[in-house]
Amino acid sequence: MILIGMFDSPFVRRVAVSMHLLDLPFEHRNWSVGKDFDQNSPLQPAGRVPTLVLDDGESLIESAAILDYLDELAGPQRALLPRSGSARRDALHLMSMPSARRKRASCSCTKGLPPAGQAPPTLGGSLQAPDACWARGTGTSIR
Repeated sequence: MILIGMFDSPFVRRVAVSMHLLDLPFEHRNWSVGKDFDQNSPLQPAGRVPTLVLDDGESLIESAAILDYLDELAGPQRALLPRSGSARRDALHLMSMPSARRKRASCSCTKGLPPAGQAPPTLGGSLQAPDACWARGTGTSIR
């Protein structure tokens, strides 16, 4: 199997860690969603990561779907996520927390940005990424 995506993505990391915990061998391709878009787009038309290319050539996208597949592959005795009941719901709730916090932080940071096509805000004359508001201390706490 081939895992595509950079480890700076928490979604790529959680797939890689799960594959390691399940002793599932994989090849890693450190492709960026930006600079490697042309390589990634045939496998994942939206250009998002992670993408897991199975040995038969099928591509799985979205970390939750990939993790579900990995648990299925590992079998019920080795699966990392319980199959049903409150234990599964509790685990899914815990898994959603980092994503929800990141989304909330991202929304807070981009709230004051101009519409697409207009210049982004600057600090000291240099262009900033949306997350730069954290460096200025204007982001909302993600506690």
